[in-house]
Amino acid sequence: MMRKLFLYTVIAIMVFSCTKDDGETAKKDSFIRLYGNAYLDEGLYLRQLEDNSYLACASYSNEDEVQGGKVFKLSQNGQVLWEYASLDTLDLTIKSFFVNTDNTVVWVGHGINPATANYDIVLGKLTSGGQLEWKKYAGGAGNQYGNALCQAVDGGYIVGGSTDVDGDKDVYLHKFSVEGDSLWVRKYGTDSEDEIKDICRSHNGGFLLTGNYGFAAGGQTGTNLAAIEINQFGNLVDTYTYEGVGNDEGSEVAMTDDGYIFVGTTQSAGNGETDIFVVKTSVSIRDVQWQKTYGGNAAEIGNSVFVNDDGTYTIAGSTESYGEGNRDAYVLNLSSEGTMVIEKTFGSSGNEWVNSAIQAADGGFGLLGATEFTENRMISFIKLNGNYELE
Repeated sequence: MMRKLFLYTVIAIMVFSCTKDDGETAKKDSFIRLYGNAYLDEGLYLRQLEDNSYLACASYSNEDEVQGGKVFKLSQNGQVLWEYASLDTLDLTIKSFFVNTDNTVVWVGHGINPATANYDIVLGKLTSGGQLEWKKYAGGAGNQYGNALCQAVDGGYIVGGSTDVDGDKDVYLHKFSVEGDSLWVRKYGTDSEDEIKDICRSHNGGFLLTGNYGFAAGGQTGTNLAAIEINQFGNLVDTYTYEGVGNDEGSEVAMTDDGYIFVGTTQSAGNGETDIFVVKTSVSIRDVQWQKTYGGNAAEIGNSVFVNDDGTYTIAGSTESYGEGNRDAYVLNLSSEGTMVIEKTFGSSGNEWVNSAIQAADGGFGLLGATEFTENRMISFIKLNGNYELE
């Protein structure tokens, strides 16, 4: 078992507008950056742009405990180049984004709509420099939550999340035009708590969704890590769930050359309270090539999966079984067959976790998440080298 531990040694709070280059970080291909204020901040989604900079989104709060959303661009060494931050929508959370070919950014989340006092999907568009072009609310009766975003073939966007209009949570899909206008809505559900956490394109020209779905196969009960395939019009093609009798959840899905790979968390199998759960399928979501759990005697959570250039996988989340603190960032490198090649923990005596992981253009890896100090939570960006190490 291979692990590397480090302690966060940054005590001073680095506010976005005050983050400065120390002159040495730019020379390294691995580093740690923290961003935020004296309240509660958390990094949620990370991608790298064509110019090798990074784009991220996060939630944050102010001294009045009002939650807002941020989208921010980082240099290769983690300096903030620009940020868009919004608090005018109460309890806004920006969960994901898509970067268009002209480097404009479409982001999605949810917040309280001033017109209805309910939670609605919030869709926004930024210029390449981070200026807001438009922001729109979409929903209906009850509450609607937007978690994931994918661009459609026609240039529009499909948003996945959940709605509670009928009581229990149901899967909720909303299709938008390029300009952010509503085109159609689809809702699917069971008697359980159903929710979409991530979307990717499918091999069949539609979309593949993952999250929690109550549809049970082969004696499954509770919530299950779900695969839901739809066509480009939002009509169901197939649904399938994985694992067993406990509550299992899906977090992310990625397309591979020969199928899909899912990551989530399971209570049904593994070694501890919860374990990271990874499922690899062929193009058919019912054809499971392998499924495995990873973790120790305590609780592990799987949040992110990324397909590396060499065909291996980066899996990231958190662990309470290994590492330095109560909860540490946990990163795995898996072979194409699911064999663990590298295992790393990163953290301090507090709590750390990763929500989004990518492979960077230089062959290293970027991790976005959070670290908790006493009564304070900050956005963390960890850049690792190609061996998943901090030099």
